[in-house]
Amino acid sequence: MNYFNRSSNYSMEPKNSDRSEHGFKRIFLFGGCFILLPSYVLHHYLNLDINLLYATFSIASLIACISGTRLFLPRGLINIILVINFIGGMGSLLAGVYSQMLMAISLSINLFIAFTGFRIFKDHKSLTQLSLVALAIVFGAVIGLLYAYTGGTPLAEIDLYGRMSYFYLSTFTNSVTGNLIRPAGIFDEPGALAMYVTLIVIINEALRVNAKFSLLLLIAGLASGSFALLFIFAAYVILKFRDKSKIASVAIGITLVTFFILNDTALAISDQFFFNRLEIQDGRLVGDNRTHQIEFFIENVNWDMAIHGQKALGGDFGVYDVSSNPFSVFYSYGLLIWLPYLALEIWLLYCAFFYRPHLRFPALALFLTLLQRPYLYNMHWGMPIMIAAVAIYHAQRASKDIRR
Repeated sequence: MNYFNRSSNYSMEPKNSDRSEHGFKRIFLFGGCFILLPSYVLHHYLNLDINLLYATFSIASLIACISGTRLFLPRGLINIILVINFIGGMGSLLAGVYSQMLMAISLSINLFIAFTGFRIFKDHKSLTQLSLVALAIVFGAVIGLLYAYTGGTPLAEIDLYGRMSYFYLSTFTNSVTGNLIRPAGIFDEPGALAMYVTLIVIINEALRVNAKFSLLLLIAGLASGSFALLFIFAAYVILKFRDKSKIASVAIGITLVTFFILNDTALAISDQFFFNRLEIQDGRLVGDNRTHQIEFFIENVNWDMAIHGQKALGGDFGVYDVSSNPFSVFYSYGLLIWLPYLALEIWLLYCAFFYRPHLRFPALALFLTLLQRPYLYNMHWGMPIMIAAVAIYHAQRASKDIRR
């Protein structure tokens, strides 16, 4: 059953007299959360500072979410926000810096906006429009990929905060190998495009709307060359098409479309993006850029890091990027502020295995996404992530039968 056809406490629709205001709020919140905040490219061309942008947008979003409606905050939400801020306060007190407290405040704001604005974020029309925008971005990525492969050269290049990004007809990218690129859409890197696609699909699948877009988004999103999206796509096919005949039909359809439309191009791109990166060198996958981060954390973790975080200690981060693994927040800011992230991951696993089958994919997909991109406190991605989590929460609440 479609989530929007359910009779629940969360299905309130705006009155006719409020539709104009409601429509403005929808455009503002969806555009800000899913386009303006995460797009480094827009920040570059509009000369926007992310700190100022996040602060301004958060205040405006808070006003938009609580205005014109009767505000009701469940005790559980209030308790969670209090616990998050207590943890942030204790983390800052122990570390001697304000970072943990500011992170806790931003997480609380994102949670509050996602929860109080859910009546807007669950709007079917807006979710459909958001899915169409996402389709336009990923198809632009595919077109740009083919343009580069056929010999097209970058039409422009920009410096995105220390990394060069190149514009190929309809997509930006910072990953170029000969005439093959990993498109990034309007984001800073290919992995960000994959994350964007995943979050849109998670929300649609959790609320059981726009299912017709999910498979298309995931297949087109594979143009980003993201390993994480490849695994999420596999999980989607396995969980959504459990009937083997359906799986075979989908696999055959994808193969035929790829063969007749792309032919040799598809083979070359597949080799570059996936198969070559599945080779084993020195005991690990060539395309694995996460395992060494975890190994680096395990080798360097100590009591001072757990209490203060490496950023507060001012130590050397070494030669490795440590921003994209489950322990990134722990490493940089300490154990305490890592706990909300850990709690969310555990809850997502619980939803994936102990609730109705339709929750398995969205919960598992968000779990996998955060496992390799733990951007819960990130000003670009924190709000979209929390909206996806709240969508799963409401879908969980709508599922009365817990599997025993």
